[in-house]
Amino acid sequence: PLRTCSAIVSLHACGAASDLAIAAAVQRSIPFAVSPCCIGKVKATRSRTILDLDTHTGSDRRKTGMPSLSLSASERSAAPDFITYPRSKVLRDFEMAQSKSSDKSIHAKIYDSAEVYYNLIVNAADYNPPPSKHAKRNMTQSKELRTDNASNRNEEEVDKMLLLQRKRGRMAKRIIETDRLKWAEEQGYTVKMMSIPRLGPNYPKREILIGAKSGSVASTKILQLIPPVIS
Repeated sequence: PLRTCSAIVSLHACGAASDLAIAAAVQRSIPFAVSPCCIGKVKATRSRTILDLDTHTGSDRRKTGMPSLSLSASERSAAPDFITYPRSKVLRDFEMAQSKSSDKSIHAKIYDSAEVYYNLIVNAADYNPPPSKHAKRNMTQSKELRTDNASNRNEEEVDKMLLLQRKRGRMAKRIIETDRLKWAEEQGYTVKMMSIPRLGPNYPKREILIGAKSGSVASTKILQLIPPVIS
């Protein structure tokens, strides 16, 4: 459990681990720097049989959000009860407005809650780097993409499909990470999204979320940072 620290740093934090790190910083009014990883794990659930009492401090883990030693790896990435999605009021209000839209199309009938909209974004946010030539060749031979004009047309279809998928994934991930920062901003934090250098041609997990209590020395430094264009 955290006792005395001056900042929260979380690297490759899957699922709700990123949100727990940010929440821990906000609770203590200290800066944070979080490098999120997989998004989809926020939909995982925690066991009801976990050890809730921290035997070292006597505090209730359900209130502190600190993961119990009895949790599995996947459960440690899941959200406790006090972490809800969407995180920010901004995104909750937007998605609720969408779900209450007067549009009576089939989509409006199916996607009738903010939670459903958020889960759609989560599903799109976990996109992968471009496949290998071998994997792409297998995709061109799939029934879904097979045409009468041989393999070169199939490869063009695959390339277009993958490009669209990556663009959609990048946009979805930026929405999720912005939602996290907006939540911290609503708690009185100055926030900014930065980026780590590329580890490959289209490495999808490059965002760095940073924040500090507004008015602090750290927040002044954050305001001076120039966020890069994440392509």
